[in-house]
Amino acid sequence: MTAIGTSEKRSYYILVKEPLVEKPLNEIMKKIGSDPLYYGEGDSPTDSENRIDHIVAGKYDIDVVYTHNRIILIVRAPKEQQKNFKELMLAYSKMDE
Repeated sequence: MTAIGTSEKRSYYILVKEPLVEKPLNEIMKKIGSDPLYYGEGDSPTDSENRIDHIVAGKYDIDVVYTHNRIILIVRAPKEQQKNFKELMLAYSKMDE
C-alpha cells in the first residue's frame, strides 16, 4: 500500500498494482462480508485497467478504481466500519500508520 487518505465519510487506499495484492484484498473483502475481487488466473488486478467496480457489502460502499499502475479503493462507510477497514488494510500491508 502506498497511501491512505480520509475525509469524514470516505477513506482512500492506494495500492501498487501487482499480483501479490490479490490474496490480501480477497481476504479483506471476505472479512467485511463481500465476495472476492479476483477469482484466479485470467482475473487478476494486473489484468484490469481503466475500470471501476462498485461493491456494496453490508455497511460498506466501495469503489475499486483500476488505473495503469495503481488500484484505488474508495471506501464509504460509518465511522466504526471505516476504522475496521483501515485496521484490516494496515494489518495486510507493509505500511505503518
